[in-house]
Amino acid sequence: MATIGKLYGHPRQPQTRALTISGLEIDLPPFELGVTNKLPEITHKFPLAKIPAFEDNEGFKLIERRDHRSLRGIHFAETEIRIPGTNIYIGMVSKYLPGFGEEERKYYQGFIGRSLKFLEDYLTSRPSGLLTVCGTKERKDVYPHVFAHFAKVANDERIKHFFRDLKFVDEPLAFKVA
Repeated sequence: MATIGKLYGHPRQPQTRALTISGLEIDLPPFELGVTNKLPEITHKFPLAKIPAFEDNEGFKLIERRDHRSLRGIHFAETEIRIPGTNIYIGMVSKYLPGFGEEERKYYQGFIGRSLKFLEDYLTSRPSGLLTVCGTKERKDVYPHVFAHFAKVANDERIKHFFRDLKFVDEPLAFKVA
């Protein structure tokens, strides 16, 4: 049986083990943490160098997650933006991190910048589903804070020209029953 793709990850990592015992035929190349995941041929495919990382034979990619039930966007926001941002805040404002200085601030700021660049590049190549999968009711009653934040960003004078042609649907896309 042919393999379905390659899984880059440490063999003892729970997510790697789960996939290797799933019954799927998966290539598991030799892996050394901090070395393999930082090779140019890996970071070209997976810019954040997170593991496990999977690429199927057609080029579809998945990056690390805490567990199979977690929401990738929430995990990404938590680990890539909120935690580093909180470390900057508690290091500089609250003074809860002894020895926190400019070097640490630059490190966490760079971490956040790298993550936001990844997100920007990811979103640049994909159209926004928010325009068509959320109707008026969803925007008002289900996700009011998400869309309030969207409106705040979209109305920022520095970037609002990017959002001027957006047209939201009244009803979310749905299959028509014949």
